[in-house]
Amino acid sequence: MKVFKSLLGVILATSLLTVATFGADTAPTTAPATTTPTVVKAAPVSDSQWAFSLAGSGVVGTKTDTTFNGGLSLELGHTGKFILPLEAGVRQGVGLNYNDGSRWNLSTAVYNEWQLIKLGSLEFDAGGNAGVAYGNSPLAWTIGPEATARLWLTQTVNTFLRGQYEFDVTSKSVNSQSALGVIFGVQVRF
Repeated sequence: MKVFKSLLGVILATSLLTVATFGADTAPTTAPATTTPTVVKAAPVSDSQWAFSLAGSGVVGTKTDTTFNGGLSLELGHTGKFILPLEAGVRQGVGLNYNDGSRWNLSTAVYNEWQLIKLGSLEFDAGGNAGVAYGNSPLAWTIGPEATARLWLTQTVNTFLRGQYEFDVTSKSVNSQSALGVIFGVQVRF
């Protein structure tokens, strides 16, 4: 339980710092008075943008033979910068599991990802998430790391592939779910 509280504390503290970063506006609000004509240029893409994603997901069992476990998720996040460029937000997912009978589940999670490397139109992010899974299966609180590879199609649209490994922290100990989540989707920033 001590490890869970520490991990949850780190994620929540990072989220609070992210919110503080988004709220900080240090740009000057007044322009100097000039009488010379100026050329209007296109505005650069902002470091602070909203992000909306639609993704499909699947689960690969690391210790079991999974017959089918898949779903859809929606994400709403916001980008900013705290030491490194980052994205933080909330995810809502719905899934179906045929592994041990037909079960459906929902999940809600908060996430935070930092941009580690950007090479041309390819970007690699890493971070973590914490949330709850519910439905016609037992309630499960989860926390775990994630890594994302993005391919930028335009300045505001990308496709991504994410891997995440979640731990069940419902009980007094941290238990591996022995499953790797694989998510593929498209994201639009505005």
